[in-house]
Amino acid sequence: MGLLWQICLPKSLRLVGRLTWQLQKITTNTKARGFRTFSYVCSEPQYFKNKSGRPVRISSFGSHDNLQGKRNASSVRSELRLEPAEVQAEHFHARDIYKVAVTAVEPRQMIENVLQYDEKLSTLTIKDKSYKLDHNVYVVGFGKAVMGMARAVEQILGDHIVSGILSVPRGQTESLQQKGRGDLLLQPETKIRIYEGGQKNLPDEVAHQAALDIQELVSNKKDTDLIIALISGGGSPLLPSPRPPISLEDLIILTKELTSHGAPMRDINVIRKHIEVLKGGGLGMAARPAQVASLILSDIIGDPLNLIASAPTVYDQVPARQCMEVINRMHLSEKIPQSIIDHLQKQVTEETAKVAYRKPAATFTLGTGYESQTGEQSWVQNVLVGSNTQACQAAVHRAKELGYLPFILTTELEGEARDIGKMLGKLGVFMLMCFDRKLSRHATIPTLRLELDLVQEGISKIQINEIVNLVDNAYNMGKGVVIISGGETVVNVKGKGKGGRNQELALAASLKLCELLKLTTPRPVADITLLSADTDGEDGSCPAAGAVINENFAVEAAANGFLCEKHLDDNDSYTLMSSVKKGSHLVVTGKTGTNVMDIQILIVRCPTSPLK
Repeated sequence: MGLLWQICLPKSLRLVGRLTWQLQKITTNTKARGFRTFSYVCSEPQYFKNKSGRPVRISSFGSHDNLQGKRNASSVRSELRLEPAEVQAEHFHARDIYKVAVTAVEPRQMIENVLQYDEKLSTLTIKDKSYKLDHNVYVVGFGKAVMGMARAVEQILGDHIVSGILSVPRGQTESLQQKGRGDLLLQPETKIRIYEGGQKNLPDEVAHQAALDIQELVSNKKDTDLIIALISGGGSPLLPSPRPPISLEDLIILTKELTSHGAPMRDINVIRKHIEVLKGGGLGMAARPAQVASLILSDIIGDPLNLIASAPTVYDQVPARQCMEVINRMHLSEKIPQSIIDHLQKQVTEETAKVAYRKPAATFTLGTGYESQTGEQSWVQNVLVGSNTQACQAAVHRAKELGYLPFILTTELEGEARDIGKMLGKLGVFMLMCFDRKLSRHATIPTLRLELDLVQEGISKIQINEIVNLVDNAYNMGKGVVIISGGETVVNVKGKGKGGRNQELALAASLKLCELLKLTTPRPVADITLLSADTDGEDGSCPAAGAVINENFAVEAAANGFLCEKHLDDNDSYTLMSSVKKGSHLVVTGKTGTNVMDIQILIVRCPTSPLK
């Protein structure tokens, strides 16, 4: 049962009735914002040691040897109380869970899962399609994860690879070497050339040259040749191919303007497909008649193959008028280079032009509201090899191992970073209040109001009920709860500071936690911990993947002379995070060699005393 049906407040009956009616109305009229929900509750017996050292068995329902019912569950909780020296365990647990999530989507395992090579028959099978190999394989790739993907392909196919080209972020080779990740680097005897460019997720001359050389490599091949295209997040700026007279500098300006104004990656990629040669199926067309097997690691919500890295091997074209609608909606028509505007406006007048090589399919509407014409390229096979969902599921497994009850809120989290941070802050306090309800045996009007806010902000009533039940189970078992989410937020940059979406999300969450808990001094025991980080190791233009905070962060920052609100307003989260406690709140990984968007890990531990 939900929280609403478990409270009794005679003195506030009128207010409870009004809030209940509002919540029912909102639940009826509001759909969760694209959330896909999975819940995992640890039901196997758990063993702890009591003060005498004797093992105590606790089931998922709170019953255990020698002890029965809620009263005894509280006794077990007192035995499991954390001492001050252990308070920050959740801080390290959040980092550990994040690390495991990122490791789960590293390239080697993903490639090995889809490539099956029969050495005796010299046949490569990818999903349900087979290819005859005879020293006829060419490898191309672009993105933050393709180096490790290419290493796995090399190890599987060996001498069948004739040559190849990779376009990867600048500094990736050195970063992986420094981290001791030689397993993600190409073999010493490799036949694949590497171009390192696209610094700060922007196209540059090196990436442009890589795109030209990739186009040349795949062209003029025979129908017996196989081109393996490795595609991952960050692939768009690493394969820039502007249509004349659009210049590379024009592409750079376009990217800067769209990202700084908070445009979702799908909007940016939709425009790129119209103004670049190799996007929107262009690479697949250039490779014809050779066979193309495209192995794709998703970095976009919902894993749409027609948007990842601007779809170089998936023919898909959104009407140019909708590209112009994006630009006009963001009031950027005066800031984007005229060559791009002219090209799109020309396309608007030629919407009926058909591409000769494809058979048109029916028009459909993407989940983002875009109309699109898509068609099969029979010589191209597109295979999704990894996604944010896999990372979140690995996080669930690790959270269980650490003794938490985990729950995946969504793998499609999106919106303004600071708004999402505030929402997660509210969720953390709501869960803490649910624990407090078990300790103090009563609910509060603030708890009910938080529930109402969370439903208004997109968390469904069903999810709220599941989280409340999870907290109840966690209380009875003396455990904490971990809420896991994945996706990609945006930042509408208005200040001049240095930061990234994950650090901004964490900073906004810390302020909301401080506000809701009415903190003026740090709490002796931190009960709420939030980590938000990018799986590629780069948050915006910062040398950090993200940040981890608890409810004391804003108070501690203020005590050291830092005003969190000021840094948030100036989009200066990195400066703040790197200054407080010598940067210990930053999550620094270096380039990870993979990219499946962001991960958020919210840990609420089982408190030892009622809230004051």
